[in-house]
Amino acid sequence: MGRFICIYLPDWDIQCAHCVQNGKFQPMEMRHAPPLLLIKSAGSSELVMRCCPQARSRGITPGTPLAQARSILPAAVVRRFDRFAAEHKLRQLAGWAMRFTPLVEIRHAASEEAHVSAGATVLLDIQGAAHLFGGSRSMLARLHRALKNNGLTCRLAAAPSLGAAYALARFSGRPASHVVLSELPAALYPLSVEALRIDAALTAALAEIGLTTIADIVSMPRTGIISRFPPVLLERLDQALAKKSETFFPIRDKPPVQVEFHGDGPISDLAALIIVGRELTGRLSLELQQRGLGAGGLLLQGFGPDIHPWTMHIALAAATRDVDHLNAAIQPRIERLKLASGVELLRLTARRIGPLCHTQDHLPVFVDAPPSDGRQSDSLHKTISILLSRFDHRQIYQPVVIESHAPETACAVRPWRSGDPTSGRDRASGMIRQERPSLLLACPEKTHNPPEEAAFPPAVVDWRHMRHGVWQKAGPERITTPWWRRTAMETRDYFAVQNRAGQWIWLFYEGGRRQWFVQGLWL
Repeated sequence: MGRFICIYLPDWDIQCAHCVQNGKFQPMEMRHAPPLLLIKSAGSSELVMRCCPQARSRGITPGTPLAQARSILPAAVVRRFDRFAAEHKLRQLAGWAMRFTPLVEIRHAASEEAHVSAGATVLLDIQGAAHLFGGSRSMLARLHRALKNNGLTCRLAAAPSLGAAYALARFSGRPASHVVLSELPAALYPLSVEALRIDAALTAALAEIGLTTIADIVSMPRTGIISRFPPVLLERLDQALAKKSETFFPIRDKPPVQVEFHGDGPISDLAALIIVGRELTGRLSLELQQRGLGAGGLLLQGFGPDIHPWTMHIALAAATRDVDHLNAAIQPRIERLKLASGVELLRLTARRIGPLCHTQDHLPVFVDAPPSDGRQSDSLHKTISILLSRFDHRQIYQPVVIESHAPETACAVRPWRSGDPTSGRDRASGMIRQERPSLLLACPEKTHNPPEEAAFPPAVVDWRHMRHGVWQKAGPERITTPWWRRTAMETRDYFAVQNRAGQWIWLFYEGGRRQWFVQGLWL
């Protein structure tokens, strides 16, 4: 008979969002902070994916339209739901749990679906490790104390089966539950049938005939259950009552992708170390290529007989396995080394590895062809990697697209974040793509035209002490401020007009102020 512990984290995604901002889990600050909503675009609308306990107490649930949630909680803070950040931190938590047992599994991790009871779950198989901590009850108490001390909202349960541990942690309502085999029926029977990990459709079908608890199902003849319901119902019931085994899938740490150079003696010449670095990047690139992986960062370590081991963390702008890219990032760091004595062992390790998309190699006949967008992107990432190796990442800035109704606030500049899971992807992939001018003014500039109807652009645009006669026009395109973000009506009708000199101008008419503005130019 096995022994398992389930760690249920009901507000994991919300707490991760707070942690990303503050650098650590701070439950007291969360308690006094404004309500937090994590949203995701769904077509032309935005839905709440996760919400904090404050929002749930006001009736907001995952799946609620953002406009409705805003009407209930106008002061709520709204952020994008980042599934990748939550999954990364959950894996870090699972790695921390391995100090109690090497068999740890992640279930019900962060997903892109909106569930009312969404939460992360970590399972531990403690059958062979509980005695090292004074038994399962002592281990459970130690786990619960450690998680609470780190500010995590959690519920734990120890039981003889995976299904029972999950059911008790998720549905019993107790902070920590400890159950032995003889206590399983009394502990599980009062729980809802949802605790058996069945889908919503089967739960609803059971509720239609009055079966709402596990005790109701146990009281029915098994032949009746088999004839009326899918076999998964009895399977989940037997697994929870420890009458049927269940497969456990522990996470396995992947072996590190690293290469080493062992010298015949200490190497103190930097030129020789640069040559060694090139050899290591070549071998590392081949190793990554054979595994179909790319590296988002590098770790360079040096060991010698008379020196303290040193470590260099090398950031890369994007995941890559290109030899030139790796060498361009590592060489400036080696050049700045100050060695009092020689290095006998040099080790290069790939960090933040992951699958890398395959690209078609260019045939020799097309060597002189202009580079494609992919090759231009690789060149840009290589340049940024070189800058990261020479400057602090806070000195390098990158433009970011922001989903905004107003074009002048649709972009921003921020310090480069190496290893950002969203870098390299279009942050505004859900936005409607329209033709926009190549030069966008930071702030719209008023024209000296008298107020006119917005249905027709003016025949002459008086702007910057010049009169631009309108030759051609295109539009209108209406942009309106979302109702939950405006203090007054702000509706803009945009037009693209061409003056007599052939210059295209982007201007709009704002009905609230009855004024024409110039927004940008096509150069």
